[in-house]
Amino acid sequence: MKPSSGVTGSKATLAQVVYKHRATSNAKEHTVQDLMTTISTLRRPRLLARAAKEGAQEYVRERHLQRILGYGSLPGSGAALMRLMELERDVNAQRLEDDSAYSLVRHLDLMIAIVGEARLFQASRAYRLE
Repeated sequence: MKPSSGVTGSKATLAQVVYKHRATSNAKEHTVQDLMTTISTLRRPRLLARAAKEGAQEYVRERHLQRILGYGSLPGSGAALMRLMELERDVNAQRLEDDSAYSLVRHLDLMIAIVGEARLFQASRAYRLE
């Protein structure tokens, strides 16, 4: 173990930790803003978007996410949203390509989960800011 280099070294280390924390927090904040911007700018068929908004009113995180992401421990809202967005992007590509593997039900499930998770995520962010 390296011996302590005194008060100056400790202060420098503390300053580095604070700077690193701020940089990490800012990066996370940008990621969150980018994620919410991406969600708000999604362009999907009107009927699909309306159905997702209606379905999100009955969204139950534990039941829906486990069905979509698989059983096990559930990720946090931010991580879940990023994963859901990846899955939805793939399913939407199938829709646009008229792929025979495209499933409207799967796409709607993903959209419902995205809307539901976005609402939960925004609510948790608002709660933390209070």
